Amino acid sequence: MFGLRRHFLLDPSVTFLNQSSFGATPRPVFRAYQRWQRELERQPVEFLGRRFTALMLAARQSLADYLGTNADNLVYTTNMTESLNIVTHYLTLGPGDEVLSTDHEYGALDRTWQFLAKKRGYAYINQPIPVPHRNPGNFMEWAQVDPCERAGLQHTAGCGEVGRGVGRVVTNERLKSHLHASYENIRF
Repeated sequence: MFGLRRHFLLDPSVTFLNQSSFGATPRPVFRAYQRWQRELERQPVEFLGRRFTALMLAARQSLADYLGTNADNLVYTTNMTESLNIVTHYLTLGPGDEVLSTDHEYGALDRTWQFLAKKRGYAYINQPIPVPHRNPGNFMEWAQVDPCERAGLQHTAGCGEVGRGVGRVVTNERLKSHLHASYENIRF
């Protein structure tokens, strides 16, 4: 798939699918990581106590330049779970609001949505996506259906023009072709 295996140190006899929880590092990233680790080990106090803040700022600035934003708009977190928890906790959702997700939602985030929905009084809808999808066209049709209709919520507050707009998110031809190409390389 895309010839990416050669960029990783993974055992070639293993089909590795868990890139989120315990993701393998591409070879160039691993080499850079080792270089930084050796530098840290040479003088840990000097590295962590005197240089760390400036090094992290330089890294944020480099990322900010790449993303076209200000370094002050970026923050590093330990992992994606922590990042998503920060975002979900700071959303101002409450009674009358709805979050529509799928049964493919990341488990930790699914539990976060459930917890916050119960605590704050908004609706959390975890809608099943039928699998396996043997035909990419069928999946694209499913992805463009009004999520309120798909969830059986036609008469629920909040399911109106906004919901129908969300259902048509995948209308950009470039995005469609990317999703289609990605789908073609996935074997359920």
